[in-house]
Amino acid sequence: MTIKFDNLDETHVKPTNADELLLPDLHDRITEAYFGKMGEKFARSAQERIHWVCSKVQGSRVLDVGCSQGIAAILLAREGKTVVGIDVAKRSVEAAREYLAQEMLPIQERVNFFQGDFLTADLGRDGYETIIMGEVLEHLTRPEAFVEAAAELINNNGRLIVTVPFGINDFADHKQTFYLSKPWWLIAKHFHIDEIKLFGKWIGFVATLRSDNTIIVDTSSLEGGLAEVEASFQKIERDLMTRASVHKQEMVQLKSKFHATLKQESLSQKSLAESETARKENEQSLEVLKEQFEKTNIALAVLHANMKTSETEFGAEKMRLSQENIRLETQGQLRLKFQVQHPAPVGHRMLRWINDTSTLTVRNAA
Repeated sequence: MTIKFDNLDETHVKPTNADELLLPDLHDRITEAYFGKMGEKFARSAQERIHWVCSKVQGSRVLDVGCSQGIAAILLAREGKTVVGIDVAKRSVEAAREYLAQEMLPIQERVNFFQGDFLTADLGRDGYETIIMGEVLEHLTRPEAFVEAAAELINNNGRLIVTVPFGINDFADHKQTFYLSKPWWLIAKHFHIDEIKLFGKWIGFVATLRSDNTIIVDTSSLEGGLAEVEASFQKIERDLMTRASVHKQEMVQLKSKFHATLKQESLSQKSLAESETARKENEQSLEVLKEQFEKTNIALAVLHANMKTSETEFGAEKMRLSQENIRLETQGQLRLKFQVQHPAPVGHRMLRWINDTSTLTVRNAA
């Protein structure tokens, strides 16, 4: 497999296995941070550093090394500076060009973004009055090479502006931990340091290129003592960060347990609500049954009353039939008796006697 490197063109490497492309996304997103797309706190921090860097630029020709998404270059172009922005990350350069395309044409004409390697790219021979390295040196195993290259590209009395994270920053692509002494000596070998600015977890330097006759004072003893202090400070900071990481994991676990408890409580409340609903439904069913039972009792009472009435009527009818039966039997007996006593028929007189006698007999029986 042959890989061709070009100073300015993009480099494409085709792996034999597509899984080799599954790397973490490490491209810088400073413009997104600047415009608040990564949170308000991060936006304020990014704006403070970017505005400070832009305020320290001198001259009109500027080189932005590690330009990322191009916010510093665009802000400088708005103020009339001519800026070249270079970055190794393809996605960052593409984003910078997209942001630049939204600017007015005169601003677009003052800025040139391209992907390339700062150490090998052809950046012209006219020199630059200011070179910016914003959060670049911490990504390098040999940051001194970038500082040396800047010293060769910058004009006499030109200005170098550097910002780096201050203290431990465990970003995946960070290869250096900077406090004060290390970036100081990296820059001081070629530049005179004019200003140092602390931004919380970041530190900034403004430096001017040294002339040939500049004398560098020997401060090796101070450097050694400061290095020991910073090494001790780094150990303490690492210990604190480790503890913070452990506490963070514990908080995540507690948060997980808390959410699980809330979920369980929610399920319990749901179950309780369902039980309450079922209880109310049962009560309603009982009320319906009670109402039906009362209606049934009323119907039974009416039926019982009807039965009593029927029994009374039946008794009366039975009494009437019994009396009628007695009357008829009495009439038959009297007729028979009369016939025995009066063998010859005597007409209506006999019938009236029979009826009167039978009626009297029935009344006596009653």
